[in-house]
Amino acid sequence: MLDYLLYIAGGIFFVMYGLMPLLILAQNKLPARYNLEPMDEETFFSETDPAFQSLFDEIKSNDFRYVASSVFNQQETQTRFSLFVHDEKKFSILLTQISNPNVPTVLSFEIGQLYDDDTMLDVLNAPIAGAYPKSSHKVTFRFPEITEVAPLIQAAEHISQTYLSSKTAVCLEPGKEFKKVSELLNKEQNELIEKGYVQANVQDNQRSLTPKGAYLMTWKMLWPVKQILAKKELAFSRKILLES
Repeated sequence: MLDYLLYIAGGIFFVMYGLMPLLILAQNKLPARYNLEPMDEETFFSETDPAFQSLFDEIKSNDFRYVASSVFNQQETQTRFSLFVHDEKKFSILLTQISNPNVPTVLSFEIGQLYDDDTMLDVLNAPIAGAYPKSSHKVTFRFPEITEVAPLIQAAEHISQTYLSSKTAVCLEPGKEFKKVSELLNKEQNELIEKGYVQANVQDNQRSLTPKGAYLMTWKMLWPVKQILAKKELAFSRKILLES
């Protein structure tokens, strides 16, 4: 009986850790380059659900200037987002909704701050960690328990003024905010290519993951690796917030 259970467990782990990354490798594509363009507001908001609109209004009530919104489609996944900027505090907020027919919809927001040394702070409340490897250009703090806008802004300000106090923040240039977001996404993609996670060659205006990227990113989202990494990540974020 024990041998039978071990065979079943081994089979499950083989499918999860051996075959699932191959499925991700075959199905997932990235654009050759990101070039985000603002969407017509009437069309965008006619398709916006109440939860997104509620957070949209909450961000504006915290004195953030609304810039524009857009939609990005990648295979079956649709990403809807709105960009806001606080010129005085030099913070931006990206409100994002990711929808896919095979998984629950994810609604989150992240607060960013750019620095003159070409690095950035990213404070977000996404419920799950990203699959990408750690970036040398971005320091990320995730607080999934913070569901309201004001407390996450306070966390970002505290981290900026203490943990990153030696850095000099810069503003997003008015009228070119979307262009800057595209630049940051392309910079992130270039880093993935350099690390061997994404293929450098382009086919049909898309890039594929490498086997290395498919396996390592898939493993990060599977039990028990996902839980171990999340525990470590959240402990670090809370430690910095409390001790800074």
